[in-house]
Amino acid sequence: MVTIRSGSIVILVLLAVSFLALVANGEDKTIKVKKVRGERVCTQGWECSWWSKYCCNQTISDYFQVYQFEQLFSKRNTPIAHAVGFWDYQSFITAAALYEPLGFGTTGGKLQGQKEMAAFLGHVASKTSCGYGVATGGPLAWGLCYNREMSPMQSYCDESWKFKYPCSPGAEYYGRGALPIYWNFNYGAAGEALKADLLNHPEYIEQNATLAFQAAIWRWMTPIKKYQPSAHDIFVGNWKPTKNDTLSKRGPTFGSTMNVLYGEYTCGQGSIDPMNNIISHYLYFLDLLGIGREDAGPNEELSCAEQKPFNPSTVPSSSSSHGGRRKKMTVSIVSFPICARITLIWFLTSLISVSSNPGVFNVKYRYPRLQGSLSALKEHDDRRQLTILAGIDLPLGGTGRPDIPGLYYAKIGIGTPAKSYYVQVDTGSDIMWVNCIQCKQCPRRSTLGIELTLYNIDESDSGKLVSCDDDFCYQISGGPLSGCKANMSCPYLEIYGDGSSTAGYFVKDVVQYDSVAGDLKTQTANGSVIFGCGARQSGDLDSSNEEALDGILGFGKANSSMISQLASSGRVKKIFAHCLDGRNGGGIFAIGRVVQPKVNMTPLVPNQPHYNVNMTAVQVGQEFLNIPADLFQPGDRKGAIIDSGTTLAYLPEIIYEPLVKKITSQEPALKVHIVDKDYKCFQYSGRVDEGFPNVTFHFENSVFLRVYPHDYLFPYEGMWCIGWQNSAMQSRDRRNMTLLGDLVLSNKLVLYDLENQLIGWTEYNCSSSIKVKDEGTGTVHLVGSHFISSALPLDTCLFLLSVLLLMTMFLL
Repeated sequence: MVTIRSGSIVILVLLAVSFLALVANGEDKTIKVKKVRGERVCTQGWECSWWSKYCCNQTISDYFQVYQFEQLFSKRNTPIAHAVGFWDYQSFITAAALYEPLGFGTTGGKLQGQKEMAAFLGHVASKTSCGYGVATGGPLAWGLCYNREMSPMQSYCDESWKFKYPCSPGAEYYGRGALPIYWNFNYGAAGEALKADLLNHPEYIEQNATLAFQAAIWRWMTPIKKYQPSAHDIFVGNWKPTKNDTLSKRGPTFGSTMNVLYGEYTCGQGSIDPMNNIISHYLYFLDLLGIGREDAGPNEELSCAEQKPFNPSTVPSSSSSHGGRRKKMTVSIVSFPICARITLIWFLTSLISVSSNPGVFNVKYRYPRLQGSLSALKEHDDRRQLTILAGIDLPLGGTGRPDIPGLYYAKIGIGTPAKSYYVQVDTGSDIMWVNCIQCKQCPRRSTLGIELTLYNIDESDSGKLVSCDDDFCYQISGGPLSGCKANMSCPYLEIYGDGSSTAGYFVKDVVQYDSVAGDLKTQTANGSVIFGCGARQSGDLDSSNEEALDGILGFGKANSSMISQLASSGRVKKIFAHCLDGRNGGGIFAIGRVVQPKVNMTPLVPNQPHYNVNMTAVQVGQEFLNIPADLFQPGDRKGAIIDSGTTLAYLPEIIYEPLVKKITSQEPALKVHIVDKDYKCFQYSGRVDEGFPNVTFHFENSVFLRVYPHDYLFPYEGMWCIGWQNSAMQSRDRRNMTLLGDLVLSNKLVLYDLENQLIGWTEYNCSSSIKVKDEGTGTVHLVGSHFISSALPLDTCLFLLSVLLLMTMFLL
């Protein structure tokens, strides 16, 4: 049933069911569909009656299986291939998830979807093949042999684009990906669309197969120029040629997909090898998928030999050296910054409940101590660091410090009537999302002792879909989203460094929390927000995750974070603080101006996506480490980041090695053991605070952060392990990163003043209380720490934290 809402009145509508026949090509079975007040509800395929007009069609994974992927690209992992182990089926399916609601592989019936897969992957295979002539297995079996141009002839930096897409120092813009991208202006445009910093980090594409596939699908789905079709629209028949197109011999054919993608470098030059190679891959893939090349159409539809190009070149041509054979490539999309991969949400919200009183979320720690191996800690932080660099955030899931809770989560209410949801509170994340009822891969239970809930918009009187023609969807897309129509829901997709992903659509509903009514007193309040409704999860976010939560609540710097939502409504100050008690399991998380205790502040580094600060020195005991000054320069690859969502602390090798040496040298008799490959552990029977030195980080404005031995050492299986981690053991992009997580932030009040671009901290008893000023009335409220017991059994010994989230309202 679909509920029709008007104010608080819910009208139950009886369902009038009429069955439609979706005519499938070939031997496809008819998919039965019923109409519910004009919306389609499927008997198979997606359960997404609110998502897209393609929701009743089969998904790509329904008809394109892993064994078929292996057949198409059977030689990609042979020893002579140059991207062994990089490309895989799951990365492709994950990348395709965003575009299925837009028609990628889901337009028409099963046969049409299979043909589009053959066409798209035929292009991909041709551009990434290292099989020519009499190659073993045939020259068409070597697709996805490469993920980058081999032996680039230049850096592909075009200085004429220095104002819009300036070349980043040290970056090289040679060909990368499934449909290779060249030149700085193409990386810049692609990065804008994919919400990834490809202009400064073009190497991301050759490091992440999902991103590489997604960039290729985005290129397939997105028009190169205004008023021109995309390759997808051409192939599935959505595009209607004009008279000029007909005169130029361009039509809704496979040949025209080559034309719109590669222009004069492939088309309009007669029967040349580059064109014939792409056609051969398409026909070969049709055969392997069981369709047969006879369904490809006559040669004049396959070829673009006589077509005039859609896009005459006005920029230098690009070439690749794959397999020693140079291939000319059309320039990628430059003039269309349309976002097909939506990773950050511009939340344009207002509060339903207008109040000048502060508000509260009850927040718990996620874990009290280690349950299993230490490797889980690093796996969580690895995911965080990859998304921090990609500009792509959302490190979902994770563990806390082994001896105390490391991550914390809030219990909030969503909907009318409100249902409870447990979402991770994270200052390094920029969006809020929860798992939704449509999701088949989402976790149903958690070992954290909490009851998971799937959000169902039909069960909320106040829930509304956010459609493609809503202002915020247009704004975050940089324009109209290709294939996203007015009657469709605005989609989102988040992909993380480990390949995990969440995909779905945006909704707007009421979020319930506690409002501070006086000293240590609260009352219920609520506000209306836009958040992601997760309909498809993969990797660490799916049902295999035993320590699952319902979603995530972001408090990052971006306009899409919770703090930015509330501030954009004009009802709160963009100031918040947290104090996580690692000793007693209590804590405070407050939005508002903290007036007691006083906190010394240091400037945030401008124009950085995260909470970056200028670190000036590192001190171990009474000695300062001898560190080159340029290491402290801020930037994506240097500087220091404050992130409560990271469990441990990561230091560049030039800091890590002397720091650990000075720590362990305090006790010469120590025998250090390596545990789980990354942790240095030792046996010690004395008091660690007496046997080992403090570590102090110094920052601009004479602000320092002191970390005690009981903070950076934790007990594990009868030993003490060092929590400091070596950034050099991470990827090349992270080796100079200083990332300070909960290991150094616990037992400190950390204040984020985004109004003045400052951050600061002070050692504090997080089990006590703080004073926060009400901007509307000028009164000061006392906010204390709370502890909420969980439903976990006693033998698990899980101590969960209750953290107050105080939202200070001020009168307009």
